[in-house]
Amino acid sequence: ADQYTFDDHEDVVRLRAAWTSALETLSDQVSATVEARFLKPLSPVSLRDGVAVFEAPGAFIVEWV
Repeated sequence: ADQYTFDDHEDVVRLRAAWTSALETLSDQVSATVEARFLKPLSPVSLRDGVAVFEAPGAFIVEWV
């Protein structure tokens, strides 16, 4: 998820950079367990009408987040 391709749209590249920055901020505000189990597994995939869309590795994380 950290590597970009020529097929990545500019908005997705910016979204990934924003998510990385958000994770850095959140790491000071949530426990290491919450960060590792619920936030880091999320993967930003697109923007739809100004809303970030993420993929999650399982239903439990989707429900929790």
